[in-house]
Amino acid sequence: RLLYLLPGSRDAQISCELLAVLLKDKPNYEALSYVWGDASNRRNILLDGYTFSVTENLEGALRHLRRYDKKRVLWVDALCINQGDYKEKQQQIQKMRDIYRSAQHVLAWTGEADEESDEALELLKNLSEPTVFVNLYELASKPDAFSTINFNHKWQTLFRFLNRPYWSRVWIVQELAIPRISIYNDIESRKVQLGVGWTWIPLSSFNVALMSLTQILRSLVSSPAYLDRPEWSINQAILAAILMFEVVQSCIRTPVRQRHSINTLLRMTYFLKAIDPRDRVYALIALTRDVDHVLAPDYSIFITQTLRTMVRHLIVVDKNLAVLSGNRRLRLNYTEEWSLWILDPERYIHTSRSDWQPETSSFRACTSIAPAVTFSSNISLLTVKGMIIDKISTVIRPVDSETFPGLASNNLSQSAMMRCLQQLEQFGSTLSKSRRECFWRTLILDSEELEHGRRKSPAPKRFGEWFKVMLRNLGIAQRCFYTTSTGEMGLGPIDTLPRDLVTILYGGQFCYILREVSEHYVLIGDSYLHG
Repeated sequence: RLLYLLPGSRDAQISCELLAVLLKDKPNYEALSYVWGDASNRRNILLDGYTFSVTENLEGALRHLRRYDKKRVLWVDALCINQGDYKEKQQQIQKMRDIYRSAQHVLAWTGEADEESDEALELLKNLSEPTVFVNLYELASKPDAFSTINFNHKWQTLFRFLNRPYWSRVWIVQELAIPRISIYNDIESRKVQLGVGWTWIPLSSFNVALMSLTQILRSLVSSPAYLDRPEWSINQAILAAILMFEVVQSCIRTPVRQRHSINTLLRMTYFLKAIDPRDRVYALIALTRDVDHVLAPDYSIFITQTLRTMVRHLIVVDKNLAVLSGNRRLRLNYTEEWSLWILDPERYIHTSRSDWQPETSSFRACTSIAPAVTFSSNISLLTVKGMIIDKISTVIRPVDSETFPGLASNNLSQSAMMRCLQQLEQFGSTLSKSRRECFWRTLILDSEELEHGRRKSPAPKRFGEWFKVMLRNLGIAQRCFYTTSTGEMGLGPIDTLPRDLVTILYGGQFCYILREVSEHYVLIGDSYLHG
């Protein structure tokens, strides 16, 4: 179906008509990308002559898109798909890749304008200028120069703009990426337009602006001057907007045959949201290489069934256990549904270090042996083969039970950071020189990342100061340090406990921490064991 948005004055009630068409006939239309908004805030429009209730945000989008003198042909999910018909919804979602790819334009409407949005867009336009980008890139190579930057009102308006709900939608990835997959080499393409109120700019300009902003923020995180400038503090929503755009660009530039796996996309989009948890998976299917032909959107089944099917498929086809990697939080009890962990944002290690990411990690604990995994009839129980190699004896945590609940970012509080450092320093001071080297090697995963590749060497002296910054901004906020019964050291999930088992599972890149419960084991998460 296509939506005919009928002409009208700015204040007149929205009036629309629906028309069924065939995509193969190549109809002319524009696809709307927007956030539904609060479902309790409703507005009435006329649809085929009948009163129809839509969210306030959608009504606002239609009002800003309506022309005064002629109709406008749109595709809008809330109106062109019968949201109450699961079968139709399933069929239409499978066609969304073609719907967005075939659209003349994709209109990404971020919401109503406010007193600050014009300033935010002005700054975005300035950041998209090539000369500005080059200057910022040069500045980024000198992090200490950021201490001279005056933080003014315009930066704050931009940060608040990136804090809008639109940037947190998981569906935005395919809505912005798919239309541009075939045209990404055309940097001036205007197929995707970004709208705020009545103002529209090419998304390509916004992309260049975010590249500039990303360059600044990455340098700030590693700059000593940044640590003393609280006005540059960046909340999760801003980082999410930037990360989201990096995901979109990654999908655009990846050749079709080398598309990301669903597991990779789930990791890349852990911070994005969906009203229906099933959409955390369904919104990504069109962008994947491994499940688009076996995992069709089905809103008649529970999310657990979807996830179990996905996990079984990935293990069997990929012949590895990457989908089981991550940092599990045991909030309830040992009988909680294991598959829901796949969508848990805290599963993912929020760090720039590539070693924790299955796709880029150099670790190969047991990848030379294919996984030996069997599933129960309802896929609720996994049976795997592997080896128990050690038992954990002591654990040092960066955050205790008092400070962890409600922690929404990677940042540790100053007190938590100092407690962790004191524990680690006390532990390290009791070690011999060789053991102290193992201690620091464990904390940096036995590697030092340099501009010209990676080399292994004695832990550098500067690591102590860098480690403090890492704790505050990136590092082990979701990891704990542990020692084993044989005296080895490692990093494990935050919920690791003494007596947990360090294991190697066939097909796994990492070691895995398991906890024996009754007649089975509970997966706590992946781990690094030094040695």
